[in-house]
Amino acid sequence: MFALGFPEIVILFIVAAIIFLPISATWMIFQKAGFPGWWSLSYLLGPLWLVALLYVAYAEWPVERRLSELKDGSSEDADPITTH
Repeated sequence: MFALGFPEIVILFIVAAIIFLPISATWMIFQKAGFPGWWSLSYLLGPLWLVALLYVAYAEWPVERRLSELKDGSSEDADPITTH
């Protein structure tokens, strides 16, 4: 019969934290940069995580693109109050 004792439960919580914390942190980073948060799930797929990280590092961020559109006044939905 299989039973989980206290040490096994502690280990399960530690492993869950090791998996969950980087995913939740990168989810927030991707969202703040303007990318889909679900890209952080690539962390679970090994080498795909490196590809996603390099893409985010070298791509033009949607947030930066939006900011430059607002500065240039080329955005159609720009708020006329904040873009004098």
